[in-house]
Amino acid sequence: MRHLSSLRNMRRDHGWIHTLLEEAENERMHLLTFVQIKRPGPIFRAAVIGAQGVFMTAFVATYIIYPPICHRFVGYLEEEAVHTYSDIIKAIDSGMLADWQTELAPQIAVDYWHLRPGATMRDLMLAVRADEASHREVNHTLANLALDDINPYVKERQKEAQLTRDTILKQSAENKTFVREVLRRWDQDKTGSLSFEELRAWLSSISANRQISDLEVKWVMSMAAHNKLEDYTKLSLTPDLFVPAAEAFMAYNASKPTIDKLFDEFDESKSGFVRACTRKHTRECTALRNNAHATARASTHATARASTHSAQTHTHTSAQL
Repeated sequence: MRHLSSLRNMRRDHGWIHTLLEEAENERMHLLTFVQIKRPGPIFRAAVIGAQGVFMTAFVATYIIYPPICHRFVGYLEEEAVHTYSDIIKAIDSGMLADWQTELAPQIAVDYWHLRPGATMRDLMLAVRADEASHREVNHTLANLALDDINPYVKERQKEAQLTRDTILKQSAENKTFVREVLRRWDQDKTGSLSFEELRAWLSSISANRQISDLEVKWVMSMAAHNKLEDYTKLSLTPDLFVPAAEAFMAYNASKPTIDKLFDEFDESKSGFVRACTRKHTRECTALRNNAHATARASTHATARASTHSAQTHTHTSAQL
């Protein structure tokens, strides 16, 4: 409604559209998450379509006449949602929903809310309840504003953006210092980068001098080398991409003793895979899964950071040219 009004009248919306779209996207993710938990049947889907038609007709008509009452209504609706999720969390803690104490949250929820590795349904309920509490505050705030008032959350976003920019600049300076120190000590041939064997030596130095396998060096190289060749021994590590790759290896290094111990105990065939977890070893298997997820998440995060940094560097270079 506000978007169409802004287009029709050819004037700014004072920041309302962005906040309302964020809320809509967040609620859509709630739906997609719970659909993963309980697959709706045809009767349920038909009921949703019918209810949506009736509700949206009344809601749009009301919004045209007096928008604040719609935001106030949604605020009270979100308050009820907060109470509902609070009751669910209490039921989980009291044992009425004991299965949800250990049942894993759907992967779509882990990715969207950045939940911890091995997050349970209780963790998901906490995240969703926090969303609903935020929606309650936002809609009650919008209900108190005149239609032409500036959305106060826009100013908050601007402050957050500035803080994020300052943090990135500070982190960039720290990263450069870290890279210079590593290169000063381990770049034996003074090429301004690390070769395959030089990288192996540095990885060994931060791993209690254990022997670093070719696969481990290749993994770090695959994240931190600008050009990916078949022969990894000929790759030279790119300094700008080194920090996120190093962070991923350190996360892997911290988890490796636990992972090795659990694999020694449960990988009976020595195949490099744990086929299944029995009830007897649920706690141990959960620890193994959590460590594996933490390493995978660190690797994914590092790769994303490396890709982003590479794109930013390319853009900056193009601008200079």
